Amino acid sequence: MFKPIQSILFATDFSPSCQAAFETSISLAVQYRASLFLLHVLEEKYVPPYVERIMTDYLGQEEWETMQKDQEQRAREILIGKMSPEKITHTALQQLCKKAGINDISCGIPNYYTLVDKGNVVSCILSAVDEHGCNLVLLGAREGFLEHNSLGSIVKGVMRHSRVPVMFVPPQPEDHD
Repeated sequence: MFKPIQSILFATDFSPSCQAAFETSISLAVQYRASLFLLHVLEEKYVPPYVERIMTDYLGQEEWETMQKDQEQRAREILIGKMSPEKITHTALQQLCKKAGINDISCGIPNYYTLVDKGNVVSCILSAVDEHGCNLVLLGAREGFLEHNSLGSIVKGVMRHSRVPVMFVPPQPEDHD
């Protein structure tokens, strides 16, 4: 039996293709008076073990770790400036609300939470669902997501491993402007 929707997790990368999914998550949260969790994941890039061994042997463990942290910090500063992930999420949410024609940052949702995590996107989504007791996951799909029978790896991974319903929303034509 389908459980009532009490808590929704909306995972986003803030791309234009997520706008329709964001608006759908707001609509469902308001309609069902559900809590809404907005999740943005800073994806960690995978370094194959053999590369890590070579670099550790060449540089030493401490130097390799320092180099990785410096690289991550530089990339973060380039990508997001000096803002924290929480500030970026808040700013992006304001822009999504504005584009949806909503002036209130809470979008009329009484229980609204912003989550920022770091790691594998699928694992972080599934962990957030469990941790916050969400009973619906909402994802935005890229344009052409059903062409040639291909779904994105994140959507596939979440659908394959989720214990709760997963809804994915295709972008609307105006989301590509």
